[in-house]
Formats: sequence, C-alpha cells, structure tokens
Amino acid sequence: MGKGRSIDEPIKVKGKGTINFEGSVTRHGPVISDFAADSGKDTILPLQWTALERSKELEAILKREGRIPGGELPIKKMAL
Repeated sequence: MGKGRSIDEPIKVKGKGTINFEGSVTRHGPVISDFAADSGKDTILPLQWTALERSKELEAILKREGRIPGGELPIKKMAL
C-alpha cells in the first residue's frame, strides 16, 4: 500500500460553529472511501481530479478583468 498522511481540517458549519474533520491524503488526492458505503473496509479510494491541481487559468482570467492587477492569487497549496 502507498504512503499517505493524516490531516485535521477545521470546517465552519453554519449555525453549528467549527467542527474538526480528520481525513487522509495520498499523492493521488484526498481519500474518499470513508464516504462510500459499499467500498469495503480494506479499500482505499483516493480522488485525483485535475480541478484540484494548481494552474494559472483562473489567475489569468482575473488579471484580464482587472480584479487582481499585477498581483497573484492568495492560493493555499495543499502539501502532499
């Protein structure tokens, strides 16, 4: 089995305050098998999705529209 790491992510819930989510991340993305009822206990199902990868497209569009003149987006990169 590959290596992964555990994460603790505070999530703000409207009307409930902040909850602490404990999850796992692999080099293939966040592990979502905890949410799949039929995945089985020995199955690890990570989600690798190109939309989660860092790119410059959104930054280019916002610069063109003048929303971030010359600046960079304050994107928090997830370390894997």
